[in-house]
Amino acid sequence: MSAASWLRSRRNWALIALAALALYALFGFFVVPRILESRIVKLSRKHLDRQATVTRVRFNPFTLAVEVDGFRLADRDGGDLLAFDRLRIDLQVSGAFRRALRFRTILIEGPVVTIRILEDGQPSFADLLERGAALAEPEPPAGLPRLIIERLALGAGTIVFSDRSRQPAFESRFEPLQLDARDLITLPEESGQHSIAVGLGNGAEVRWSGQHTVEPLEFTGRFEITGLDLVWLWGYVGHAQPLEVGGGRADITLPYSVRKQQGQAAEVALDGAALAVHELVVRPRGGTEDWLGVPELEFQEVQAT
Repeated sequence: MSAASWLRSRRNWALIALAALALYALFGFFVVPRILESRIVKLSRKHLDRQATVTRVRFNPFTLAVEVDGFRLADRDGGDLLAFDRLRIDLQVSGAFRRALRFRTILIEGPVVTIRILEDGQPSFADLLERGAALAEPEPPAGLPRLIIERLALGAGTIVFSDRSRQPAFESRFEPLQLDARDLITLPEESGQHSIAVGLGNGAEVRWSGQHTVEPLEFTGRFEITGLDLVWLWGYVGHAQPLEVGGGRADITLPYSVRKQQGQAAEVALDGAALAVHELVVRPRGGTEDWLGVPELEFQEVQAT
């Protein structure tokens, strides 16, 4: 082959490669987002029997990052069910070397979860629970999918709760909802860390942090509730009782471990649980005279297995 022919061949292959790269980029940047948006809407309607809408979907074919903006899933009656401002998923090709799906980051910004108990006492999404129970019928055991999620994060979230089955109706918001879990791995013998925080309003907060291994199943960590408003809590769970709570806050600490070996029952243990109640006041419902006042009450180093 002459030098001129060799150069023409190399140039032709280079042009073919550039054309293929351009087609790949065009397909990834412009076609894939439309396909993903259409699939989100169709799958929501087919499997959830609910309408989903999306403001925008973006996909980068070179980094394999997907972004979904302005997602909203309406309940069957058109009310709110689930929404978020932005979802970003970064898929890593390197997971193929470990025969696993590997994600560098799964980030959810501004999620809003709406939980509504209707007048008949059923949640608005009761049909989804029934459908999930039907799918959970016993099947031959199968291994967990091989997943590696380096970071799962959720920020500035809100849970909106309402119960219309009682009078007066109970409504509350739990915010901010924060989650930061690292190294969520389903590969055998590998572990990761998780941290979840949920604000309950009026200074109260739920925090859950610890370590986990999925196979074999093992969770160790600490679950805490600080500054729980007992007036607010009793307003929901004890609204029909003859007594009412006029004041008080509680702190709860539950250091725990959960272990389960294959073919064996789960082992659950609490090591050093504690409960503290501050300035508790109890009076007859509608009354003004306090029947019980407890400035401080503590239980510490509670053990249970």
